[in-house]
Amino acid sequence: MMNPESNLGIPENVQAGQNLEKREEENEYNPLEILREREFYPGVIEVEEGKEIITDEDYKACFEFLRENIKDGSLLNLNFGSGITHCHYMLPLIDRLSHVTALDISAKNNQLIGELLNSIQDKGNPEIIEEEDKKMLRDLAQAVSKDEDFGIKESGEELLAMLHEKSQHEGKSDIITADMIEDMEKLGSGELVGDRKFDNIYLSFSIYARTREELVGFLKNAKERLNEGGNLLIIDCENYTNESGEEKELFSEDKVIEEKYGEVFDWTLDEMKEILNEVGFSSVNSQIREIEAKEDEAEEFGTYLFIKAQK
Repeated sequence: MMNPESNLGIPENVQAGQNLEKREEENEYNPLEILREREFYPGVIEVEEGKEIITDEDYKACFEFLRENIKDGSLLNLNFGSGITHCHYMLPLIDRLSHVTALDISAKNNQLIGELLNSIQDKGNPEIIEEEDKKMLRDLAQAVSKDEDFGIKESGEELLAMLHEKSQHEGKSDIITADMIEDMEKLGSGELVGDRKFDNIYLSFSIYARTREELVGFLKNAKERLNEGGNLLIIDCENYTNESGEEKELFSEDKVIEEKYGEVFDWTLDEMKEILNEVGFSSVNSQIREIEAKEDEAEEFGTYLFIKAQK
């Protein structure tokens, strides 16, 4: 478990969006910069006629897929450097979930998750997040609660309270810092998660296996943590281009990932479906969607892969 009070060395004077590229080159990873600049940046939520609206089509599509395919019950969110958006992705699902567990390789990401969860009840003394980050989470909660496509009955305030309540385990936020690839056998045995099993396991942009064999081993072990009939949900991006067709770099990651996983197995959708069948999932369904988005008035296009595998 991570310690929410630990000092993880994030410079206090770093302002999000300031010299981002320079800091990436120097491997000075700051999860808050990535969250604000490349994930839930200003404009993802806008107010129209007094109502918060999700304007980012990427997120809307991801949320719709998840709501359509999750099984009511518990969820283990296996992040591999993508955990900075854990709270944001769980908000549109929390009315369907009984419990949420987050696991990420990055202690910095996990500190951010812990601070966001604590902020819901104004607990703790945050070292990373600021008022604008709390406001973004509140605005997102309002937006998903008012979006008729999601069919959520709870208010934004109620969703936030549920997120905090359902993210607690043994008196603290249920956040685990671990390498789910190198520790895959501990995941499979239950050692990493206190022998618990889950109704859903979610992987978003976080499959960093270095070989096909490693990917097979990881998915076999992840499957062991699913209850019978449980769902493995995967969202990934095949490519992301601008209006000129040039590929765009999507993520910046903690140095620990770059050091261990510089080169990963570049699987295709067909290969992933083959592997999921190979490791024993009873059914595998997938879809590919090209989603148009706008950033700084420029058109960008992402080709997203959505996969549901049932145990």
